[in-house]
Amino acid sequence: MIFFLMPMFLFCTDTTDTDIHALIQTRRSIRKYKQEEISLVILKQICDDARFTPSPGNLQPWEFLIIHGRESTNNVFDHLEWLGGAPENSKTPVAYIVLLMSKERSNEWSCLACLGACCQNILLSAWSYGIGSCWIGSINNQKTLKKILKIPERLNIFSIIALGYPAEKPIVEESADSIRPYRDASRKMHVPKKPLEDILHINYYESKE
Repeated sequence: MIFFLMPMFLFCTDTTDTDIHALIQTRRSIRKYKQEEISLVILKQICDDARFTPSPGNLQPWEFLIIHGRESTNNVFDHLEWLGGAPENSKTPVAYIVLLMSKERSNEWSCLACLGACCQNILLSAWSYGIGSCWIGSINNQKTLKKILKIPERLNIFSIIALGYPAEKPIVEESADSIRPYRDASRKMHVPKKPLEDILHINYYESKE
């Protein structure tokens, strides 16, 4: 099912050529990006998709801050930590979506859970446009970054999603041992995934040991 947003109405139409499984399984965390601008229209649509995330009591405890333009993205980049090392200057993100949440709800598990789901919707919506993303929670000096971005005191940064058209293609591999992503000698990212049979149980829990 695909939904098209029109003024004042939400229409639904069936489609048989949209493969949600492929969208989910081919999405990877991207840490190197082409320096190709993403349309603000697309960035807004990604946020529009994300706002339909389910939330406890329909609280919708999120706000979205789009960051684009070289000067603005540089301000964010300087405050982020990257698994496997930060991308070189010629391959940095061209946009970010900063996911904000109310400070007073920052310790409520149900709200944190739905914000995680909201992040996943951002990642999937971006990938539907061929836009790579990286969900980043390691933020250096959030207080300073909030001042730079003029984020009010009542809000915290939950996560930052880095965005850009991919300049790399991470390799997925099944592994029952180490699950830490790594870069090989040619600097390609490898992403180990646990085999389904090691983590799937049906009707009752069965020890895999």
